[in-house]
Amino acid sequence: MKIFIKQTQSPGDIIMLTAAIRDLKNSHPYLKLNVRCCAPELWRNNPHLSREVSENNADRVIDLKYPLINDKPPALPLYTCVPQRIAAAFRA
Repeated sequence: MKIFIKQTQSPGDIIMLTAAIRDLKNSHPYLKLNVRCCAPELWRNNPHLSREVSENNADRVIDLKYPLINDKPPALPLYTCVPQRIAAAFRA
């Protein structure tokens, strides 16, 4: 299976994604993974990526975003909704 991941978050999130890609590839070696992000230098020598996978030929394209954290309901104060949204994001 070919998976293409789009990561448009901050460089710290991209660095955390490198460990996730490593672990995903180690547990599922048959996957072909590739990433597009705002800091491609972080992926330049990553042995877990398959450069031939693109957004056009991937079986699945994953666009990484944090809607459960960033899009808070306007009726709730920030301090009441962020912990719930963070917990919900990890359950999804």
